[in-house]
Amino acid sequence: MMSWVDRSVSAVLREGLRPFGRKGLLYLWLILAAAGLADGAAPITRTSLTGQFTVTGIPFDPTSAFGHGGSVDYALIEPASAVVSCERIKTALLQELQIRDQWQGKIYLRLRVRRNDDEAVTVSGQESPSGWMYVVDLPDLMGRRRFFNVMIQVMLFEIANRGSQRKGVPVEMPKWLEEGLPAHLEAKGGLALIAEPFKGGTADQKLGDSIEALRQRLRERPPLSLDELNWPVAGSGVSPETFRDSSHLMVRELLKMDQGAVHLSEMLFTLKRTLNWQTSFLNAYGAHFQRMVDVEKWWMLTTSMFLGRDRGGMLPADDALSQLSRILEVPLDVSVGDAAMPSAAKATLQKVIADGMDLRVDSVLQRRLPRLRNLQFRCPPPVANLVAGYHDALSSYLSQRSTSGATSPEKMRLLPNAHLAVKKVVRQLDELDRSRERLDAEHAALEQSRSPLSKGVRTGSAERKQ
Repeated sequence: MMSWVDRSVSAVLREGLRPFGRKGLLYLWLILAAAGLADGAAPITRTSLTGQFTVTGIPFDPTSAFGHGGSVDYALIEPASAVVSCERIKTALLQELQIRDQWQGKIYLRLRVRRNDDEAVTVSGQESPSGWMYVVDLPDLMGRRRFFNVMIQVMLFEIANRGSQRKGVPVEMPKWLEEGLPAHLEAKGGLALIAEPFKGGTADQKLGDSIEALRQRLRERPPLSLDELNWPVAGSGVSPETFRDSSHLMVRELLKMDQGAVHLSEMLFTLKRTLNWQTSFLNAYGAHFQRMVDVEKWWMLTTSMFLGRDRGGMLPADDALSQLSRILEVPLDVSVGDAAMPSAAKATLQKVIADGMDLRVDSVLQRRLPRLRNLQFRCPPPVANLVAGYHDALSSYLSQRSTSGATSPEKMRLLPNAHLAVKKVVRQLDELDRSRERLDAEHAALEQSRSPLSKGVRTGSAERKQ
């Protein structure tokens, strides 16, 4: 069986799967009941409140609380407190993903007396008629972060494997998610969720301090590229700490997106139905990314902004707003409805959409989507969010048109929801235009306040008052 220090949970489940024999369930209970007998102590078994977690091991011995230097980096794991820890960690995970507790796979923890430093943690999985079940074999004294990571990762696989039809093969999960989500939850005080006998949890760490520490570490060791995160290679020289920090930032920024938790949960739930995790990711985050190359551009911009680097390729706000205005203008050679546009006039997208129900609207809007996406990755944050809003509104409207099955202007006009879709996108575009006008005004006022002329006027006014 693979050890935790050598393999991630996904690798352990994929490579370490083996049947428990013809009487698998009976064998499972036998090994759980036998835990600790070799040490001459009678094991006990405790089951958590929801019934998902069952822990078997030696009951708490006060003498075992000593011998590890009292380090807060280590936790004493024993059945009664371990089931509490598991339920607490699960609650935090479900809250972060914004999903309800609808578990299907039982998770068994088998504790053994710790004899050496850095003992192996092994995970095995078995598919049964009622779903997957997991056995985690671990020492009763181990690093808090290590225990926290293992439990989060096993819970992620339990969520993703629900209802899987892969016949003994667990889902494929990106390594950055396995590492990044535990790191993200730890930064929010997750280690304080670990319960220990006769001892409270660790002090809750402030999120702001954790994020600033992450920024400092990534400035010293630059974040990995998207390829390095997606396909980590053993022996590549990338330290586990750098991979964890980069994964942490990746998960944090994905969750910060609009409906980010919903998208991440959708990705988890659909892993079992796709051949690879990239397909599930793009399906779940389709409102933000069309291809993995879009994710790569987003990641480069995100890491640059997070680290506060000099963004040499970024446009000034006024240039970005000017380019956005040009993208939103309709070329004068485009016809709307039955009437051609006057040669010197320009139309807004709202007018094209509202007046031009024919299918030529598709090409007008489709040509703007890649231009908006390219501009988004070159804008400062406020303008980038605005550009993303325009892109998402147009993309959603085009998607409704393409799925309607209309093949002619006449059929398009007869669609019952066509006018509702038009009203919705026009309203969205109007709101975005108002936001754009506010940004224009704010930027103009800021530039005016910085100009020498305005400073001279203010100085002269002050002198006259005196």
